[in-house]
Amino acid sequence: HTRYISVTGVQTCALPICVLALFLYLMGFAKRLNQTLNCILGSSLIIGLISTPLYLLIYANADQSRLPYILLLVLNIWVLFILAHILRHALSVAYPIGFILSIGFFMLNMLIGDWFLGDLVTELANETPQQNGLK
Repeated sequence: HTRYISVTGVQTCALPICVLALFLYLMGFAKRLNQTLNCILGSSLIIGLISTPLYLLIYANADQSRLPYILLLVLNIWVLFILAHILRHALSVAYPIGFILSIGFFMLNMLIGDWFLGDLVTELANETPQQNGLK
């Protein structure tokens, strides 16, 4: 599974980066691409560190609690606000426009992820934690 995820991970990142670069170019802010990508990468790293234990709890099915799911939902909503803030400054637009764009990018990422990783996710969802070495 690792090789499959590595290849599709590059594909999953490439399209949103190209779309962001296109937006910045069309708005006349092409020079802000590096700074914008750094902001998105940094915030994604922090969110990833926060969300990893939640995903592990859900995957291991440690407790049948709904709390990890609720926290992931809150975290995903927070991601929309973070991305809206970054896009607002990168594109010099009003916050509501940045928020609409963040929803668009979020949906694009979900669509790309489902497109490239849909079969793998379905396969992993049907495996038990014991089949993957988890207790």
